[in-house]
Amino acid sequence: MLRSLHIALAAFALTASVAAQPTPYIAGLTDPYALIQLEDGRVLVSEYLSGEVSVISNANGVALPQADLFIDGLVFPAGLVQLADGRVLVAEAGGGVAVISDTDAQPLADPVPFIPSLKGALGLLRLDDDRVLVAESFRGRVAVISGGGGVPRVNPRTFLNQLQDPEGIVQLADGRVLTSEYSGGSVSVLSDTEANPLSAPEPYVGGLDSPSGLIQLADGRVLVADIEAGRVAVLSDTDGDPLDEAEDYVTGLAQPAGLLQLADGRVLVAEGDAGQVTVIGGSSGGSEVPVSFAAATLSAAEDAGSVDLVVEVDGQPDLPGTVTVTLTSGDSADLDGFTAASVSVSSAGSYTVSIPITDDALAEDDESFRFALSVSNAPGAESPLTVMSPSNATLVLTDDDLVTATVPTGVGPFLFAAPVGGLAASDVTAEVGGPVYVYDAAADAFVEAKDDAVFSRGQALLVTTDGDDLTLAGGPGPSVLSFETDPDDAGHVLAVVGNPTDHPVALGAFDVDGGAVTDIVLVFDADGGAFRPVSLGGLADDGPLVLRPYEVAVLRVAPAEAPETVTVTLDPEVGPTEGTPLADAPFAPTEGETAVVLALSGGPGIGDTAALRFGVDDRELDALDVVSPLGATLASAPLPAARFAAVSLGSLSFDPVTVPLTVTVPEAGTYELVLAADPGRVDDAPVVVLLRDESSGSATRGLGVDVPYEFEVAEGEDLAGRFSIEVALGATPAVESEVPPSTLDVWPNPSPGGVSARLLTPASPQVRVVVYDALGREVAVLHDGPTAGDVQAHVPAGRLSPGAYVVRATGNGVALTRTLTVVGR
Repeated sequence: MLRSLHIALAAFALTASVAAQPTPYIAGLTDPYALIQLEDGRVLVSEYLSGEVSVISNANGVALPQADLFIDGLVFPAGLVQLADGRVLVAEAGGGVAVISDTDAQPLADPVPFIPSLKGALGLLRLDDDRVLVAESFRGRVAVISGGGGVPRVNPRTFLNQLQDPEGIVQLADGRVLTSEYSGGSVSVLSDTEANPLSAPEPYVGGLDSPSGLIQLADGRVLVADIEAGRVAVLSDTDGDPLDEAEDYVTGLAQPAGLLQLADGRVLVAEGDAGQVTVIGGSSGGSEVPVSFAAATLSAAEDAGSVDLVVEVDGQPDLPGTVTVTLTSGDSADLDGFTAASVSVSSAGSYTVSIPITDDALAEDDESFRFALSVSNAPGAESPLTVMSPSNATLVLTDDDLVTATVPTGVGPFLFAAPVGGLAASDVTAEVGGPVYVYDAAADAFVEAKDDAVFSRGQALLVTTDGDDLTLAGGPGPSVLSFETDPDDAGHVLAVVGNPTDHPVALGAFDVDGGAVTDIVLVFDADGGAFRPVSLGGLADDGPLVLRPYEVAVLRVAPAEAPETVTVTLDPEVGPTEGTPLADAPFAPTEGETAVVLALSGGPGIGDTAALRFGVDDRELDALDVVSPLGATLASAPLPAARFAAVSLGSLSFDPVTVPLTVTVPEAGTYELVLAADPGRVDDAPVVVLLRDESSGSATRGLGVDVPYEFEVAEGEDLAGRFSIEVALGATPAVESEVPPSTLDVWPNPSPGGVSARLLTPASPQVRVVVYDALGREVAVLHDGPTAGDVQAHVPAGRLSPGAYVVRATGNGVALTRTLTVVGR
């Protein structure tokens, strides 16, 4: 049984003899607290505030790219332990101890009570004799909850009491049991070397701030996580005998709690406030030997046969070990079934793992594969192999299989979109028997392409033809085109892009990185051999806004924050909706998507369409899309009876116009409407947008960027006719002001120590938010002064002692009170 299975709380490091610079192991956690490495090698972490336990490594102790949920539904999960039969237990500070896995260490669907009712259960420990102990913080004791065999005691028996908020528990190699006393600031001895409880706790090391997780390293030293001090400290020599005072091991940590030494010797710590697990130490003796990939990224052609991944071993291991390369993402069928391969390592140098490649002879997009490193060391190795960054490598297979496309042409000058990617200028020249011209953004003109030029799929090419069809071969490639911006004219870029497919594509399919399309200037009609003017603001009656096969469009793009390049991507899968007005389009939102349609109709002198874009549930609509659901694009705009809010501002000179707002949501719930962009000003007058919600008594309120309107949708509710928008120029008209009620939220409640509070209230010149204890004494001032309407504050863990509190907000008509219970950790 690994010693890590005796550890209730754990943490993480790069050397055990001399602490190294802390490095992240895994991030993105919610208040990580305790750590354990299971018998199968996986590492679990308890997340105190989210009520979850997560898997953070594979069976070799290699960190996952992100945590995988193991089980949820827990009440402040803390210590972890694995029983002899393989089951995993977790201590719940807000409950008891629960079973969270079967005997194969696979997660249960729901936690099952092991000991249902304890007071502040935190640390867990399985002794060498198979008894299981729990640190019961609120009762100031350590209790026996199983006498062995994984059988719970009906009534937990006190092992030792007279403790001050016990948290971590560890059994030393000599058999003694230690516990950390959080509020006592010390670590105490609870038993003799036979693990029999003493008559009273005996001091081990004092002078600590708020000790939590405990661990004994393989070299015999004892470490403790000192939460409020932000450090991990050394408490003993290599024989386990206590030092006169604690010595720093690693400092500068963010609320360190659990500690763990992995099977490969690395030491981990759970940093609660940082939301991550960190490596703070390494092997038990000697110095670790770094193992890493020689390159984090590499590429190879699909027809290369194989590619070599090179592993660098930067040092001499004292005993031979094994390095394994494992495929973690990508289809192994494309690598001739490769899943993993190992090499034996006995000295420093470069080691090669050959990855076979399957060439399917099919034209397809480039494919990515990800590989991870892991190591296995011989027992007793004092200079073990240790995985270092880069511990992951990405291989990109480029597909050189050609795809052929035929473009029908006319006689004379012909402008068309390249139907394939990787198209050589020399091949086009040979096919047309003359030069080929490409658009130069800097010159704002078509110029003759160089002989060695290679064209992207969708790039606009100008040639002279005799009417014969053009047959061109290249790769399928994505339709991604880049245009350099002009630093002397940051106002716009003219991007010339085309439809490389043999079917119509909606102009709304363009996606712009580094800017936003403000208008479509010209579309080249491949059939007529000439450009036709098109504008988003002045929609004509000659058809929907689509690019027909191999047509080319000139887009006016406004760069964002003056980037050096603007990249335009065309999704050829987005086709037009023929003849269906947007207002009548059948809405079928994709998962997680909500449709919002805004139509501007009627009104004298409406001119160009106002630039209004809406987002729902924090989703902004694409620059050229009025709505995002399937079956509705700019191509389906009814002409010319209605105008739709899109992306360009023009001359707006009209009386206020009321426009129905059609909203479709996939299910009941809470949603938001918000302006995703400032509509700006026209003729020096601001564009004002007001929202009317008939369900709230026709109350009208202004909409703005970052000023959302939140509303509820009931099960089966029909939203037809509920919303409308009023668009006007000039000052905001007088509206019926609906003042939302003030709210005060305090969480978590009950709290282990750290507390957050949020007050939402109308803007006020003076608001005061204060925390009072049970005797009415002011213990913390969270806010005292003016507010714009949103006050947020946090009280760090350790600032409030366990007990009952009141959080009160007062001022300018606000009088809100919330009770708070601090339970400690």
